[in-house]
Amino acid sequence: MSYLLKQPPVDLFGSVAITEDDLWNWVASVSPVHLHERGFALYVARYDVAGKVAKAKLAGTFDALTARTPPPFHFRFDLHRIL
Repeated sequence: MSYLLKQPPVDLFGSVAITEDDLWNWVASVSPVHLHERGFALYVARYDVAGKVAKAKLAGTFDALTARTPPPFHFRFDLHRIL
């Protein structure tokens, strides 16, 4: 069945196709704290997210990495110590 076939991560020119949605999905699954506009742009630039996405796509692990959802950021705080 043709709808089950996956497209290879490399396009006709030998480079990995990376979209803005790929970058957003990566940041949402790895560091959801940086999902606001300025934080997203800085995180993508400083941590070479495009390079990490390309490596993950070539290794075939991109879908597995972006499918997981980390715990919400506020769970990282120890509330009884803050209050």
